[in-house]
Amino acid sequence: MLNFTVGPVMTSKEVLAIGAEQIPYFRTAEFSEIMLDNEQLIKKFAKAPGNSRALFMTCSSTGSMEAAVMNCFSSKDKVIIINGGSFGARFVQICKIHEIPYTEIKLYCGQKLTKEQLYKLDGQGYTGLLVNVNETSTGVLYDTKMLGDFCRKNSIFVTVYPLSLLIPLKWKAVMQM
Repeated sequence: MLNFTVGPVMTSKEVLAIGAEQIPYFRTAEFSEIMLDNEQLIKKFAKAPGNSRALFMTCSSTGSMEAAVMNCFSSKDKVIIINGGSFGARFVQICKIHEIPYTEIKLYCGQKLTKEQLYKLDGQGYTGLLVNVNETSTGVLYDTKMLGDFCRKNSIFVTVYPLSLLIPLKWKAVMQM
């Protein structure tokens, strides 16, 4: 397995000093104010409408992925999963566990998703698409314009993981931080 993690990264003394401070207790007005400020910043950077909400998850990536799947899909849905690495495989496992019908587009290590592979599923009544836009386990970045065009054409609800690559997109999506 390839690891594309950047590092080591030197941290400034100022940042280290802040990290050494006591964090505010989560049931205080101070903590609530910090979280509301964080939400406003996320919405600003995402250029989200004023009535949007940001969701902060205090769990692992798998926990966030499972929360998105469980809250957006049920056994009445029919989803497409782009499985091109460990995160795509995790979406497959989550859908199996929760008995959500899916079709998996299985890609080999380092293989990019093609329009032909995706459009084989055009017009077949899918209601959702699950994708980890940047499969770090294989080093593949999927074509978000192609995925967005396909989902708009088919009125498919998109769950994109992670948020950092979704911000410039204009499609309806569930985002994980």
